[in-house]
Amino acid sequence: MKSFKQTIALFVIICLVVNSFVSAQGTESKPIMYTISGRVEDLGGVTILGLPGSPVTNENGYYIAKVPHNWTGTATPIKSGYTFSPNSRTYTEVIEEKANQDFTSVRINCTISGSVGIQGVVMRGLPGHPVTDSNGLYSVAVPFGWAGNVSPSMEGYSFDPSKRIYSAVSSDYTNHDYTANVLSFIISGKTGIQGVEMQGLPGYVVTGPDGSYTVTVDYGFSGTVKPVKEGLDFTPSNRTYSKISNNFTNQDYKAASIMCNISGTTGITGVEMLGLPSHVVTDQSGSYSVTVMYSWSGTVVPKKEGYTFSPASMIYKTVVSDKNNQDYKAAPIVYTISGTTGIEGVRMNGLPGNPVTDRNGSYSVMVEYGWMGTVGPEKRGYSFEPASRTYNNIVKNYNDENYVAKILKYQISGTIISDKGYPMEGIQITSENIIPVITDNKGRYAFEVEYGWSGLIRPESEQYTLTPPFVQYLPVNRNISNQNYKAQIRMLTITDTIKLNDKPIQNIKVDANPGNISTVTDSRSRYSIQVPYGWSGEITFSKPGIIFEPASKSYTNITTDIINGIPVQPKTSVVATLQEASVEQARIDRTGDRRIIIVPDQGIKSEEIAQTKEDILVMAEILDERFREPRLIEGVLRDFGDFFGRDNQQTEAIYIQGYGVIFMIEVNYNFSSLSQAATDSNEIKNNDTDQTWDKARQKVLSPGMSSTGTQASAGEYEKQMVEILKTELIRTLKYAANIRNIKPDEWVILSVSGTNRQPRLLIGSGYDGIYGSYDDSYGGGMMGGYGGGMMGGYGSSTMGGYGGGAPSPSEMRGGYGYGGGSNYGETRGGYGGGMMGGMMGGYGASSPAGMMGGYGNLRERFFPRSLAANIMTMRVKKSDVDEFANEKIDFEQFREKVQILIN
Repeated sequence: MKSFKQTIALFVIICLVVNSFVSAQGTESKPIMYTISGRVEDLGGVTILGLPGSPVTNENGYYIAKVPHNWTGTATPIKSGYTFSPNSRTYTEVIEEKANQDFTSVRINCTISGSVGIQGVVMRGLPGHPVTDSNGLYSVAVPFGWAGNVSPSMEGYSFDPSKRIYSAVSSDYTNHDYTANVLSFIISGKTGIQGVEMQGLPGYVVTGPDGSYTVTVDYGFSGTVKPVKEGLDFTPSNRTYSKISNNFTNQDYKAASIMCNISGTTGITGVEMLGLPSHVVTDQSGSYSVTVMYSWSGTVVPKKEGYTFSPASMIYKTVVSDKNNQDYKAAPIVYTISGTTGIEGVRMNGLPGNPVTDRNGSYSVMVEYGWMGTVGPEKRGYSFEPASRTYNNIVKNYNDENYVAKILKYQISGTIISDKGYPMEGIQITSENIIPVITDNKGRYAFEVEYGWSGLIRPESEQYTLTPPFVQYLPVNRNISNQNYKAQIRMLTITDTIKLNDKPIQNIKVDANPGNISTVTDSRSRYSIQVPYGWSGEITFSKPGIIFEPASKSYTNITTDIINGIPVQPKTSVVATLQEASVEQARIDRTGDRRIIIVPDQGIKSEEIAQTKEDILVMAEILDERFREPRLIEGVLRDFGDFFGRDNQQTEAIYIQGYGVIFMIEVNYNFSSLSQAATDSNEIKNNDTDQTWDKARQKVLSPGMSSTGTQASAGEYEKQMVEILKTELIRTLKYAANIRNIKPDEWVILSVSGTNRQPRLLIGSGYDGIYGSYDDSYGGGMMGGYGGGMMGGYGSSTMGGYGGGAPSPSEMRGGYGYGGGSNYGETRGGYGGGMMGGMMGGYGASSPAGMMGGYGNLRERFFPRSLAANIMTMRVKKSDVDEFANEKIDFEQFREKVQILIN
């Protein structure tokens, strides 16, 4: 550009020089011309109007014009599509060159604008491809003279017109509008059901009568279509579409009815749920579940025979969802069975809970509908009419279900036999409040007594002495047989004095005949001779040198003692004395002197004292039996029946009213080093308790019953055996529930005194031991032996023998023996030995040969030494004993209540 300006300047200078030179040569005169030049910014073709010749800019935008001197005018650049700045230049009387008369050109733009109606349409063909705004408008500037084809474009749409053609735009084009038309596609299919709403499609689309639907959707449609009709489910449940750009046909759905669940529980099985569409019955857990059609309506009523339900029913109106926890509470229909037995304390077995009649003898119990069972009243000592009633499928109340109680009657029977072994007929048996009976020709008798009867039965005969003289019976609860008596002719005494001139004469022989009975007078001239009851005969007197006048006395049918020639009248008080004999006295006659002491603290009836003493006596017998029973320990020791060496010591007892009853037991054992662990927890059943108690009672009160036991050794098992003893004693405490008149808060105490004397094995042989040899002869016999023994001597009977010795004061073990006994070889005594001849027996006084007889020596083995005594005490409340006996607590629970102390 610089070089161009320089060129122009140079051109102007040359022109001036030439002009001056021409003038100077005197050539033809020409007007002075000035140059006006400039540039229009690289824009060629711009006409500069107003300058001479209207110069046009070259391709680089330069122009040049000549004007005469003092030229005046206006230069205006003109070119289509442009404006210039300045718009023009004015010259006045130009007298010089005018260079750099430049113009700035500005291109003229035209606007093309309009509406498409939607946002985002690309106006393809326009400069920059403008996009319609949110109002669907577009506007764009195009250069003057611009030409092109314009087409609106947007996915999913067509436009009208589809395009516009522009050529040589020279002005604005406004309202060049287009109509946008959305592209659409078809979605169609079937549901098979009329009236299904196709939710999610544009508008409200419902299937027609044939179950089909068709809908047009815009291009790019997106959404989830779900067929909906009340009561129906569809498969698939919905279809999802994303930016649809084509048709979707066969968009089918399969319809199925909606099923709603109704479920709950009644709590019991077998309940019919009436009113539901199908037959529904509750299962084993009492639950039910059923499906119903959508919009189902109905009333459901639970039903089971024998039950009512709350609520009684449930009403459903148009079920449109699951109904869970539709629960009912079942209550059994109950009826009353009631009545009376007439007496208190009758257990109504078979009724629920086995109720017991009240003080009025009444009972009442509720049973469920349809209850079945057999009811039998029970009370010890009673029978009932009827014995039972059977109920089948109860559907009503049963009142006045009465029973008549009848006290049971039992028979006490036996035989009276003479000492010669023949039956005694005609002997009267008497008792209080019982009609006397007479033995028959076989010596038999039988009494019938009511249950619970207590009393004393006594055989009566003036002619015979009966053994035992009476038997005391505690409350009778079963038939008692073999209550036998032995009759021995009653011996009457005839006593008198024979004197000569009032002086006694000794050794006068007195003979009674028949009978060959003889005696002599004593130093006081008295004689005494026994004759059998009813004896008739003559007593004669003789002594050398003496004549008696009369020489004899005659007697006829003697029925009483005759003292000094006068018959003795019987004492009437004997009967009363026998009837009032205590239980203790009756028991002493058979079992020895067992002491039972009652210490009353307040007013107590005599009959209650008798009852309590009776029961304590039975309990003591049971405790003694516990020391005789065989036991097996770990299969080693077969028997420790009298292991603790009780030396025939009997259990004794004292009852202190307000405190309790104490049973005192003595054993030869040391408890102090033994643990308190239990080794046996077997329980005693109620029926066993009753049987054991009754057995002991019978043994206490009835003649002819005895217990024997054997002895064994503890060895290394002593501790274990004593532990078993503890357990056995705890078990035995159950029987104390039978002791009457002991209050629940009073104690039952077992005081077991141990003397520490350790027994050893006492099973021997030959001359030494309890069993011995020689076939129960010289060295043996259970209670015998050659040289004495506790009960024996020579013979082979259980308690008899030949050579029993009398006790020795120094050794208390007997000797070779004297003293004699009765009845060769009989139960007690012996031919040449004493009845209790020698406690420990033996050939010599210093050689004890076995506990009960024998020949050898056992001193060091049986009595090593005696240590200080110690006591094991067990105590428990009577109320706990009752609970144990009635099985309200088990053995282990009872054992925890028993307090054990060893000191």
